[in-house]
Amino acid sequence: MKFSAVPLEQAEGQILAHNIPRARHHPPLRKGSAIRGEDVAALREQGLQAVYTAALEPGDVGEDQAAAHIARAAAGQGVVLKGSAAGKASLAAAEGGVLWIDVARLECLNGIEGVAFATRRTHSRVEAGQLAATVKIVPYALREETVQRAVEMAHTPAPLLQVYPLAPRRVVFVFSGSPAARSRLERAFTAPLCQRVERAGSQVTGAAFIPLCGVEDELRLGETFVEHIGQGAELIVLISETSTMDYHDVLPRAVQWAGGDVLCLGVPVDPGNLLTIATLRGVPLLAVPGCARSSRENVVDLVLPALLSGAPLTRQDIARLGHGGLLTA
Repeated sequence: MKFSAVPLEQAEGQILAHNIPRARHHPPLRKGSAIRGEDVAALREQGLQAVYTAALEPGDVGEDQAAAHIARAAAGQGVVLKGSAAGKASLAAAEGGVLWIDVARLECLNGIEGVAFATRRTHSRVEAGQLAATVKIVPYALREETVQRAVEMAHTPAPLLQVYPLAPRRVVFVFSGSPAARSRLERAFTAPLCQRVERAGSQVTGAAFIPLCGVEDELRLGETFVEHIGQGAELIVLISETSTMDYHDVLPRAVQWAGGDVLCLGVPVDPGNLLTIATLRGVPLLAVPGCARSSRENVVDLVLPALLSGAPLTRQDIARLGHGGLLTA
């Protein structure tokens, strides 16, 4: 692409590089538009002798076409292209759910000169029709090989963006602690956690209390998880008298005894550092910290929709929550 100042007599058919105001009552000439013969005459009347233009060369892909190609390649399940204009293509959620983004690939894609790909945060809630991302081509054109590299990066090994629908899930609460704490735990945590589950389109279908009075109760806790999973639980929320503090604490030992794995113990989100996530027989288990009693935004609001939607959630995803993870005023 040639970007230069050219005499007016040579400007017709080229792309106008800058906005140019017109005489009174006439709309300005917009950058990115093709210069017509009548535009040249009007500019000459305004006393201009030259204008800055962009001229496409063989092997160039115009900004609208390049943006649309890259956006289309990035759109996975539940994501649709809304159109492209002025070098920008918009992607929207086709249905409500949880937006998942391959953040590492997004960073690489934005390392390609001339490509600016902006998205909502991965694992954030989106509604049908809501804007999920925009692809902006900064210059008026990119080389064909650059566009192809961006397209491949946006689509391989899978589309960069996907929306995982929030289908109704069966959620079970498991309370644990000293017998004297049972009613206090149930009163403090049940209502705010039920509200969060219901806002995500799911229902609490069961609850249990496991007293922790001795080491053998770890086995009972693990057995309870297995029992509810066998009965169809799709997410187990553990509410304990004391948050999990170590990989040798009660919850990790119970999960590991039952054959599960601990994904993370602690997260870089405040409030909510002491949250634990585990998986058992393909079912996520969420051990909530004390802040889950509050209706104010906390770590549970960041991870619960992802766990209910089935969107991939890795240790690296958890680590990235630290950027923007300070939720307190």
